[in-house]
Amino acid sequence: MKIQKFSHLFSDKLFNDIFSNSQLYEKDSFYYIDPLTLSYDQSKLTTKTFVEKAALIKEMYNLGSTIIVKNLESFNPTIVNKCNELGDVINLHMYLCKDDGSVSFDFHSDDSDVLIHLLYGSKKFELKEEGVIKSITLSAGDEIFIKKGTSHRAISLSASCLLSFGFSESSFYVPGGLNFLDCFPVLEKPI
Repeated sequence: MKIQKFSHLFSDKLFNDIFSNSQLYEKDSFYYIDPLTLSYDQSKLTTKTFVEKAALIKEMYNLGSTIIVKNLESFNPTIVNKCNELGDVINLHMYLCKDDGSVSFDFHSDDSDVLIHLLYGSKKFELKEEGVIKSITLSAGDEIFIKKGTSHRAISLSASCLLSFGFSESSFYVPGGLNFLDCFPVLEKPI
């Protein structure tokens, strides 16, 4: 068996920290995708204790479900630094798949631009543009940028783990809004 390593963004410790972090369980950050219906499910996780949720996530993974962890954009300094490097990251999700050639979602498009960073394993991405399907295979450490509205799907070629960075639309300055001196005219400068 060939031993693979995580990309430079992650370590096994960070991975373990995510799946044992009570704050992520409290935020309901864990989902799984039913391998038969290819749909999100969180219903079995809503009324459970943290320990019960952790056991169910492990069970669902072992049964072939893709595990999704949301709310990672401010999880730890390594991830925060990567988000800051990228700019206007609005969400960061992790997808964990078994080694079975499964598809987590059929062709779909996202409502924001996304950068996919494959942490571990290999995956084939199929992008459909104007009826033509283009295939790209990623290995640990590889990235692919997918524009908002591009129809795509990912197929596991091995056990895999990826990060999906979603981006906001560019923000811009809006003149005429409330400012500090409107609120505190007697102060000459902020304390």
